[in-house]
Amino acid sequence: MSNLETRLESLENQVHGASLTQAGRTLDQIGLFYYILAGISALFACFPMIHVAVGLMVMFAPARPGDPHPMAFGAMFVVLGSMFILLGWTYAFFLFLAGKNLKARTRPTLVTVMACLSCINMPFGTALGIYTLIEMNKPEVRNLFKQPI
Repeated sequence: MSNLETRLESLENQVHGASLTQAGRTLDQIGLFYYILAGISALFACFPMIHVAVGLMVMFAPARPGDPHPMAFGAMFVVLGSMFILLGWTYAFFLFLAGKNLKARTRPTLVTVMACLSCINMPFGTALGIYTLIEMNKPEVRNLFKQPI
């Protein structure tokens, strides 16, 4: 009987080991997709630079006689454009950090929060966020995050 039990135990260890490596490979692939989404987000976050440039041109353009100088209007473009750039780059940085943490199997809370936030980016971010949430709720993936590296 003990021989049968040891065979079953070794078979069970092989199966669980295979599922852990499959879960690990899946997390590595999801991490790569977060890197890609971070790069795309950082690129699109640069588009408000056009607003910053227009605002600077309006601010430093010579005023015509009799017209009020539109300094405040140009400053509004510069400030809002800069804020959107900073917000987009911060979002891209946290997406990159989520991908890095997925590969390192650390900070599951950050990964889950960024998965929820990435659902805003239609359609790729939504698919990635939902897939990440599904994977993060699997028991074998939770166990991977509990193991020290």
